[in-house]
Amino acid sequence: MSKKHLLKLIVKEFIQSMNLSLPIIVMEALYGTSFFLSTKMVAHLGKSAMAANVITWSISLTLIVFSLGALSAISVLSSQSRGAGEHKTVGIIFQQGIIMSALYSIPMIVIMLIIPKLLPFLKQEPEIIALATPYFYAFAITILPFNICIMLEQYLIGIGASKTALLVSIICIALEVLFFYIFVFGKFGFPNCGISGIPYGLTSAMIIVSITLLIYLGFANKFKQYDLYKNFIQLNWKLMREMIKVGSPIGYMFALEVALFAAIALLMGSLGSDIAAGHQIATQYFTYAMSIAWGFSQATTVRVGYEVGQKNRSQLKLTSYVNLITGVLIISIISLFYFLKTNVLINFNIDIFDQKFLIVVHNARSFLMIAALLLIIDCIRVISFSILRGLKDTKFTLYVSFITFWCIAFPLSYILGVELKLGGIGVWMGLLSGISIGSIINLLRFLHIIDKVNFTKF
Repeated sequence: MSKKHLLKLIVKEFIQSMNLSLPIIVMEALYGTSFFLSTKMVAHLGKSAMAANVITWSISLTLIVFSLGALSAISVLSSQSRGAGEHKTVGIIFQQGIIMSALYSIPMIVIMLIIPKLLPFLKQEPEIIALATPYFYAFAITILPFNICIMLEQYLIGIGASKTALLVSIICIALEVLFFYIFVFGKFGFPNCGISGIPYGLTSAMIIVSITLLIYLGFANKFKQYDLYKNFIQLNWKLMREMIKVGSPIGYMFALEVALFAAIALLMGSLGSDIAAGHQIATQYFTYAMSIAWGFSQATTVRVGYEVGQKNRSQLKLTSYVNLITGVLIISIISLFYFLKTNVLINFNIDIFDQKFLIVVHNARSFLMIAALLLIIDCIRVISFSILRGLKDTKFTLYVSFITFWCIAFPLSYILGVELKLGGIGVWMGLLSGISIGSIINLLRFLHIIDKVNFTKF
């Protein structure tokens, strides 16, 4: 193959991937903006509310990302089926996805109701527990509509309708921000719910969006080829088992990872509200940037899955390499901005010149600098994983996450932060160490198997 022809293929793949990924990246960035703005609203409620918010959101996110990972099997399988031209199967995947959304909601709701009973045993300040308890009860109501919305977005992404998914997310974010404002501060005659207004706002927005989208999918002509509502309630055990086989390891992996950040948030909370508040600010920006990486990784999975369906080995390799390099370059630009403009970022949340926030600002600045480096490393890990996910190689990454996060990162964070008394800096250094090891392992795994893909098993 000539260099000129190879360059043409690279440019073509870059354009294809960006056409698919840009709407998803914008969509994920918008969801990150929603979290960002909700944090800013909570910041007006004081340091205790900020500390409670980072703990409640971190724990809630652990459950949310399990369903996000588990339901991402919908985008994997639908992209492969679409690549193979199996439109009927794409429709059946949609139907099973709705059923799975409801089934996954049941244990998640139960867990959300149990968590407040456990908070006193986690060495949190009484004021934080008082703020967090009603938040978790309110979030239990959010679970079902949230799962349905995630499932619908994964389906749209899987069939290449990322622009439709973007439009849905724009509407959803606008509604979320509006309802956050209404419920957090008690506007327009509604009660003042404090940080509990966040889950109430999410619930309101998700119900409106999910019902509207379900109706739209039933009437839009471009989706009629999939027969989405034909035999709607029927269980397809073969597909359901395949979705669980592909999705469950992803869900467990995501839950393990976010559970780590929840544990880190609790660890920060035990070090004091100033450290917890600074951690909240740094985590907010880290999560925002990683939502962009996550958006790009979803597009990567869909592109890889489509080429698997096409059984095109050379294009599969090209797709993988182009997406990995592009994603890392995008995140590197954001990382550089974070490193150079920490004061600008922090000042958006709190007044950096206010005397009562001086310790919080110092902590946030230190954490952000470490987070800037962590972003690049985690991006490599996430996109390498997304390629493996498109190849249905999900159990390996689950094991890697468990070992690197819970056997390396968390123990190191505790030892450095608490035992060696390095405080929040030590905790973040522990995170950096564990995630770096996971990034290297995932990258090596992808490089090892990309030449050995057996298309007959798909």
